[in-house]
Amino acid sequence: MKLNLSDLKPEEATFTLSEFPDKTFTLKKFSLNAQLWMNERFGQEQVKGIFENRRLAEISEVVFFLLKDKSVITSLEALREAIVTNQDRVAMMGALLKTIGISQPVMDKLKKDVETGNAESLNQLIGAQSST
Repeated sequence: MKLNLSDLKPEEATFTLSEFPDKTFTLKKFSLNAQLWMNERFGQEQVKGIFENRRLAEISEVVFFLLKDKSVITSLEALREAIVTNQDRVAMMGALLKTIGISQPVMDKLKKDVETGNAESLNQLIGAQSST
């Protein structure tokens, strides 16, 4: 499933975590500032590998960077402690992909692929994204 980069429409995204069932967390749109921060923090060449290999340490760092309200989850370590189930991981990753601009139908397919262990879809999506 390849994407055209022109199809990407970054937007805010929300997710919930099992540790805070009554709280909805919001991520900012994946802006130029976020892209520059990510490239500076991890190196442009490493960004694709972060997503391809689902390196949760780096992914959670990006999520914490994009988190709008840090009053409940006040540190990166607190975010990582709050992510305890596979559904938490999927919710976090889905919100991050939405902030990048990947549409709901694509995310639904990706979620299904992640749940069934098919990483090919994710690799193709991130491959399309990383060519910017």
